[in-house]
Amino acid sequence: MTPPFDAVGYKCSGRAIDVTIPIRLALLRDERGYKSERDLSKELGVPRTTLRHIMKRMDEIGFSLEKFTTEDLNYITRRPQHESKDNS
Repeated sequence: MTPPFDAVGYKCSGRAIDVTIPIRLALLRDERGYKSERDLSKELGVPRTTLRHIMKRMDEIGFSLEKFTTEDLNYITRRPQHESKDNS
């Protein structure tokens, strides 16, 4: 199932990222029947390791289709940015 809108985020490198992946993944997980990681990764068009990272971050923030923000989508799809370490 595809949401009725497109949303794209950009990495620092300029690479475009489809930020609807968490929404599509949540919809696929809600469907009846079992879907393996391989099936989900093929359906979403992402490598399995990327899918695992996305699922981990979704679980980490308690992602829900009923309540999510654009910040949630960016965090899940773009990877957490490395925080600069202050040596003070």
